[in-house]
Amino acid sequence: MKIAKFAALVLVVSACASPSPATDTSEAPAPATTAPAPQKVALAYRYEPDSQLAYRVQVDQEISIHAEGDAGSVGTGELPLDGDVQTAVETLMSYQVFPGPIDGTTELVVTATFEDLAVTGTMNGEPFSPSQDDLGVSAMAPIDATFIVDETGKIVSSSLDSLGDVFTGGFQALQGLGQENLSRPIGPRFPDRELSIGDSWTDEETVDGPSGPITTRSTHTVTGTEDVDGVETFVIESVADVEAFEIDFTEIFRAMFQGMLSFDNGEGTDDVSEVIDQLEFRIAVAPSRATATTWFDATAGLVRRAEMHSSTSLSMTFRGPDETTGEIVGFALEMDLDQSARFDLESVASPLG
Repeated sequence: MKIAKFAALVLVVSACASPSPATDTSEAPAPATTAPAPQKVALAYRYEPDSQLAYRVQVDQEISIHAEGDAGSVGTGELPLDGDVQTAVETLMSYQVFPGPIDGTTELVVTATFEDLAVTGTMNGEPFSPSQDDLGVSAMAPIDATFIVDETGKIVSSSLDSLGDVFTGGFQALQGLGQENLSRPIGPRFPDRELSIGDSWTDEETVDGPSGPITTRSTHTVTGTEDVDGVETFVIESVADVEAFEIDFTEIFRAMFQGMLSFDNGEGTDDVSEVIDQLEFRIAVAPSRATATTWFDATAGLVRRAEMHSSTSLSMTFRGPDETTGEIVGFALEMDLDQSARFDLESVASPLG
């Protein structure tokens, strides 16, 4: 059905909404607490070389959308549109652990697939439950990433740094933002100091987005201890705020169509230029917030459990040629996105056989 193609675009665009974790660490004063302070401990990750960890992952999303205009450029003119879409998926995430290239580092190969994605909801009051084949796109791409990390959890290098060519790279950046918290190693980066209940620290990270820098600021607090599957863990509460930013694909979009139209006409013409000048593709993301709770096993140096939640709002403006008539048409879309994820350590195989 036509509406599925538009919904597919909605699900892909929603990938830009999730805040990414921060990496640069600085100290912050510990908040007042009445909890008894245990002996201070330096929290550190101690992945055993040549081992493998498996986390059970549950991801849930709820997307509310409103769109007006003419969406013939993406295969449907059925606007205005009001919808609520829920997606859910459960999978296993694998961490293969190898010695890092330098002392004090570890190589993590993180892999996961999201094959059984359930999509339900309503579109203009009608039930909406397409299969992934109907959508023609996976809303959550497989994860296959390699990281070099140190004992504090700092990412020294990552295979996600390379975005490929300009056009494809722009969309990979959207996808990376959407799955940043899922594809990166679980857990916060710890400060290089001992911690006890009530202690806090802050992280700040600025990354280069497709249309400029994107800054995330996070605060982490050790709030107490809790038993998880018979193991005492430190409970760490985290709050991450991401500044508002805009992703402007207009020039990339125009360059792509310039090549296509010039090829179809043999060479560039004034008519082609007039068409190109009308193309537009912009996404504006409002200030976003993510929260997380991490249950960290200080003895084993591993995350036993983690829960994350993020919420944000975005708007999109799109103008492109109608698929049937070639006439330039456009639409505007507003979206609210809530995403929750839970990670539970299911097994540790040591060493790899």
